[in-house]
Amino acid sequence: MGYLICNKCKSYYKLQPGESAADFIDDCDCGGKLRYAENIDIIDPNLKQAPISDICPKCGAKNPDGATFCASCGSNMKPETNKRASIRPPGGNQKSNKENKKPINRSKILIGGVGIFVLLLLFALMMGGGSASHFNSNGVAFDYPSKYILVNNTHSDPSIPNEVITTGTNNQSGFNFIISKTPYNGQLTGATLNWEKILAGDGDKISTEDVVIDGVNGKIITSTLSNGDPHKKVAIFIKNGALYALIFSGKGINNMQSDINTIIKSFKVT
Repeated sequence: MGYLICNKCKSYYKLQPGESAADFIDDCDCGGKLRYAENIDIIDPNLKQAPISDICPKCGAKNPDGATFCASCGSNMKPETNKRASIRPPGGNQKSNKENKKPINRSKILIGGVGIFVLLLLFALMMGGGSASHFNSNGVAFDYPSKYILVNNTHSDPSIPNEVITTGTNNQSGFNFIISKTPYNGQLTGATLNWEKILAGDGDKISTEDVVIDGVNGKIITSTLSNGDPHKKVAIFIKNGALYALIFSGKGINNMQSDINTIIKSFKVT
């Protein structure tokens, strides 16, 4: 539940069930500022055994037992009515309004942010992220995550008759990509229709979106299984009398999207 502690008179208030630091104003009766702490032992173990002392009814300062006048502001002390424990609700338990600010535990925010960053980094590494490598051969160049193993001029997909420049495989995630090139003097629309027919051959659902690769307009054709799981994406574009196809496949291919973006955004015809 935590505690509210005054930085001036050092008194504190233990939050009750259902209460939060936002329910209280920031100022203590003594004029000090309140701050929130999860564990009061970390700040001052002796505060839990705070003795009963005379508290000034005007300024809230603690005074020696039996004091007639406040040592802080000089007000008349009435020991018979003003004696109370230093364990008290700072600010008289006044509820906050919209102008009051809730104390912020910045250390929690920092630790939480670091934890989220580490989790995202581990996920990226598991999905094939991490450091990037560079391919520059057979008339093309592009970056790709280092988790992929590249093999030139071979592929195992008999439905792809084009000239294969290279293939990449991530053995950890099971994702694959193929880069192919075919002489082509037609339009992008015709090439798109051809690839849609190839990908729809198994009854998959086909969707198409625009993309720019190496400064040229292209298309990304996605095939989706009957259960709604996309399993293959093909990015195509035409440049220098050739049709280039960047073919990505693997179970749960949406998790490969960062890899796909890395390759497409860096791809150049050399």
